[in-house]
Amino acid sequence: MANARVQYKGRNYYKPRNTLQGASTVIQETEKFYAKTKSLSLPVAMQKLIHQNNNTAHILMRDARASIQALYDNINKTNEEIKQLNKCKNSLEASLDKVRRNILVNSRCSSAISTRLGKSAATLGIADKQIGKERNTLLKIKQSLEMQLQAVLEHLQKLGRTRNSLHDAIQQRSKTIKSTQQHIVSATSKTAVVEKYIRQSQAIKTADDINHEVSPSISVGKLIEGVNAVCRFSKSLRQQSKSALENTEWIQQATFNAVDTNLRQDLQSASSAKAQVELQRCATRYSRLRQQRAQQAIDRACGIPMTQHTVSGKFQSIVPTTINGQKFQIHGKATELVDMLVTINDNIESLKLSEKQLHRSISERKANAEVDANILRMRQMAKRNHRWVATY
Repeated sequence: MANARVQYKGRNYYKPRNTLQGASTVIQETEKFYAKTKSLSLPVAMQKLIHQNNNTAHILMRDARASIQALYDNINKTNEEIKQLNKCKNSLEASLDKVRRNILVNSRCSSAISTRLGKSAATLGIADKQIGKERNTLLKIKQSLEMQLQAVLEHLQKLGRTRNSLHDAIQQRSKTIKSTQQHIVSATSKTAVVEKYIRQSQAIKTADDINHEVSPSISVGKLIEGVNAVCRFSKSLRQQSKSALENTEWIQQATFNAVDTNLRQDLQSASSAKAQVELQRCATRYSRLRQQRAQQAIDRACGIPMTQHTVSGKFQSIVPTTINGQKFQIHGKATELVDMLVTINDNIESLKLSEKQLHRSISERKANAEVDANILRMRQMAKRNHRWVATY
């Protein structure tokens, strides 16, 4: 006799004829329900989804950590480039300061040249013209160094902005890792209740959702390419600055030595000319003294004929013919001596004037030589006071 079916709370149950049969029936139904529950695909799908979600999260985290490491490497590279470029900037500033001091020394030399005696623009020496050329050269060097320094400063600002971008990218990747860690779901036992899987499924997001939420707005690859381009340009700029420093240093040294060499030559020429003028002044003085002695001799000679003329007048009655002939001879000689005396006086005055001019020329040459010596001494002192400009 089959068991009768009864309905309880909307479900059909077998009503056993006795207690033993009822217990056996309940066990069979329970086993069937357990087998049916075990064969459901929902727990298996949930485990697969959790595993896929965790794998995607781990991949994203590994990529983010690799990106952070690459970004840190590029930050170190950028910092090293900034350090080298700062050294270049300091060298340019030191060289520019040296050029400015050289320009100041050149201006003082030009002011000293204007204090020379008897010198005009048309009679300037080679050293004077070299000083003018040196000023033009220094001004050109100053302009080129200022332009180079401006380019270095602008690139330093660009490197600073690039480093800040790298820091921002690292912060964004760190947020990516933290956000990804929140989506990792712990492994769940297969014997868990279905409702628990349903609750977990509400918290699970797909890989696309995770990528859309945690993907950074800055492409690390493009950022690294930009860093490499900036560093390459920085290296090229450092090479240009190094070449500019070497060239300007060589040009300054060559110009400085040329001016000093010409100043020494001018000093030697001035010393030789001064010696020649001094020798000529001595010869002029010697000639003037000889003319003065000749004048004194003529004065004495002019006095003797007049005495003889007076004496001869006393003896005119005694020896008339002889005395009158001597009288005419004495007058002729006296006239010649007077003419010679006038000529000698003119020569003496000319020699005195020439001697004064030579003395004035000696004073001017001495003063100008002192000015040249002061200019050379000032330039040498400025050269010793210059600090060493390191070029790397």
